[in-house]
Amino acid sequence: MFEGTLRNASAEQKKEVEDRKGSVQESLWKGLGLRVDRVVQGNGTANTGNVARRFLRDPEKAAKATGVSEDLIRRFPVILLVQLQN
Repeated sequence: MFEGTLRNASAEQKKEVEDRKGSVQESLWKGLGLRVDRVVQGNGTANTGNVARRFLRDPEKAAKATGVSEDLIRRFPVILLVQLQN
């Protein structure tokens, strides 16, 4: 998997990142019915607080769709609250 900034990535690395992004987007759509990082006509992107709530509501499916630890996803709301208070 590519690590670092895309600005300095090779064409092959950029393609790898785009392929992974598409895979995660498809998994989120099939598993949770979420459209993420898609342009919505007149509204910017589909990334909203409602999307975040639906994502965090089912950590098991979110973990399967993204490859992120289920434990981390379960703890993420607390992490966000702590970050907001600092």
